[in-house]
Amino acid sequence: MGGMRLGSEKTFHTEIKAGILSSLYRERSVTNGFRSGYSFIAEGTGWYKTFILKTTLHHGDKHTFALGDPFYRFRNYVRTDAIWNFIHHKNITGRFNWSFHWTNSSSPDHSQQLSLIYQL
Repeated sequence: MGGMRLGSEKTFHTEIKAGILSSLYRERSVTNGFRSGYSFIAEGTGWYKTFILKTTLHHGDKHTFALGDPFYRFRNYVRTDAIWNFIHHKNITGRFNWSFHWTNSSSPDHSQQLSLIYQL
């Protein structure tokens, strides 16, 4: 995946990445051989101070990952994350992430994540 980063240390930062996603999956006695998939994936990220907005676009073949996101089983998938880093100390990090998922279906899906990380 290639990309570029724009912005200086004291302004709004942006980062753009794009590449090819490939997968190879086999489930014994269920699939007849291997299933392969290739698709285009692009990611754009913008952040300012403690706020991050990140969007991922997937377009192409369906993918099956054993422990991966089931949304990649769709040919078209868009995910947008709104992230707030509300704690940022020497040993403690706190983050809230609200994700919106769009697939071929008509209504978006969403998920939330709250992380508190203590570094020893």
